Formats: sequence, structure tokens, C-alpha cells
Amino acid sequence: MLECSILDDHLRLRDLECLELTVAYKEVNIFDDEIDEAVVGLYAVQEEMWTDPASVRHVFKGMRTDADQRIVIKRLKNTREGISHDALREVSILQGLATMNHENIVRVVDIVCSLKYLYIVTECMEMDALEYRNAHGAITDQVKLKEFTAHCYRGLWACHGRGIMHRNMKTANILINCVTLHAKLVDFRLARKRCLDPERTYTLEVMTLNYRAPEVILGQAAYNESVDVWSMGCVIAEMATNSALFASDDSVVRKCLNGEGYDDQTRMLMEIFSYVGVATEEVWPGVKKLPHYSKAERAGAGLKSAYPTFPSTWWSNKLKKSLSSRAPALGEAGAEFVNQSMRLCPQLRLSAKQACRHPFLAAAQDF
Repeated sequence: MLECSILDDHLRLRDLECLELTVAYKEVNIFDDEIDEAVVGLYAVQEEMWTDPASVRHVFKGMRTDADQRIVIKRLKNTREGISHDALREVSILQGLATMNHENIVRVVDIVCSLKYLYIVTECMEMDALEYRNAHGAITDQVKLKEFTAHCYRGLWACHGRGIMHRNMKTANILINCVTLHAKLVDFRLARKRCLDPERTYTLEVMTLNYRAPEVILGQAAYNESVDVWSMGCVIAEMATNSALFASDDSVVRKCLNGEGYDDQTRMLMEIFSYVGVATEEVWPGVKKLPHYSKAERAGAGLKSAYPTFPSTWWSNKLKKSLSSRAPALGEAGAEFVNQSMRLCPQLRLSAKQACRHPFLAAAQDF
């Protein structure tokens, strides 16, 4: 157990390498609902970027007072018992990743703790990938798309090499330089270390629905890093086509299942199947044993009865063909790369390491 005391009215955690902390708090002056004194002397807060509905997490943009450096301050509210378990886990993961100083993972500038809040201070980049897409559209230059893709998968490889699953990979969680498209992974609040036991189960309340891997939707709690690879495949497809892969409200699947008593996850699963094919025992051994597979079967039967004239190829894998026609920057090789990242069976997907060494990215970076 590592014991720490607060010095100069705040505790800095940036040099700690242990998750188990006993913190002796010293009272500091707190300004209600504002950045408190522990941080005001170190950083100049400029604007609030985001807050969650429960007001537990706030994100601010600011500057260092001792250097011309833009920073982002994430403020996490402490519990009655002190720093929350989730916040400590996020800090522990960030500390572990910070030791690598990896160019494709957001750099932690400081971690400061006061009586009321925990602050995580990171570098600031121009925008995230979602903001870039909304402002500039798809990445149409093949070289830049390959470089962006390489940066993303290198960041994943670094995380997975440390046994860390991100579990919330999406365009909003990738920071990007607008000119070079240099990318860095950010927001590790849902990340966690994967246990060596392959049967260890984890929460299914992870990943934004449009990027959620099919095994998680089907209730497979013993998942692994391949869930991040699926999500990253969705990200690359989105950046290449200027539209989220599974977010169309006008799709045949959504129209057919809307209002029929199916939940959002089941509708999303049917949308996935319409792109990459139906999950059968032949393509995904053991899939019928997953907890929510019966829901998928019922939804599939409803679709077939509603559209009996649809050929069986409607349920075949057409992702590669669709991306080849919609995203010229990907080309056939890039479409196959995304296709291999989004195979239904987790064991058949590319790993992040394999993705970095894929022929599609061969010219993008020297791995």
C-alpha cells in the first residue's frame, strides 16, 4: 500500500505507479461548481467543453500558466469516501500508458487531486475525428487515410500490448491534427486491464451502440481486445465514407423492426447482419449458445416474413463491396482490410498488431 499526503493544498498523482492509495486530505478552498484552488494556480481555464447529465464529470479547455501550451482538464467529482474506484482505475491505466510516451495515445500532463475533485490534465489537439468529419467530410486522399488508419491501429496495438481494452472506441474518442491527420486515442474511462483467464467476464455496458461489437450485443461477457478492433473498423469506414456505418434511420432493417417490440441492440444486430452476413455456427462456432441469440433469431424471422422476395444474398457479406464503391480512398485493399477487422467471429478478426502489418498499411508507416 502506498501512502500519500497532500502538499501545497493538492495531491499530484503523476509519479504514482500503484492503484492502492491511502490519501490524507488537507482542506482546500473550493469554489462551488468551478475549478478549485488546487488547479487555478497551475492552469488558466478558458471554457467548458462538456459535462455529463449527473454533473460528475466536466471537461474544460485551458492553458498552462507556466508555458504556452493548450491543455484539456477533466474534472471528476469525488465520492464521500474519496476518489471513486472508477476514477482510480482510469488514473492507473493512464499512468501505465504514460510510461510508453506513445505518439498515438493522448499525453497526460498532470493529475491533481483536491478534497472535492480529481483532475486529469492532458494535451489538447485541434479537434476529434467526429468534429473533423462534420467539418471536412470524408478523408478522400488515400495516403492521408492510410496514415490516419495506421495511427489509430498503432494506438490500439500499444494498449493491447499492455493488456488494456479501451472499450469505447469511436470517432469522438480519437484526437486529430487537421493538417497531418496525426491521430491519438483518448478517453480511457471505460478501459480496463484484461485478465489472463479467458473465461473472465466483464460488463456489457460498454461502447457506443453504433460501434458495439456483435459479441457484446449477443451477451458474450467473456470478451477480449477484439471488441476494440471491431469498433476501429467502424471508425475507419466512417471516416472514409463520411457516414456512420450502422447509423442509418432509413435502412430497410430499421424501418421493418421499428415499433415491433425489438430493442435498439437487436435492431443494430440485424443491421450488422445485413452488412456482414448472418451469424451462424458455420461462420461463428458457438454463437447459438450466446444469451441473446434467440432475440436475433426472432428478429431475423420477422424480417424474412416481411420481405419474402429478398434473395438470400441480402444476408451475405456485402461490406467489402459497399465500401469499395462508396470510399474510393479505401480501394479494394482497404475495403478488405476493414472487412477483416469486422469479421463476426472474434477469433477470426485481425488483431491490432496484425492490422498494423497488413499490406494496406505497408506504405503508411514503418512498423
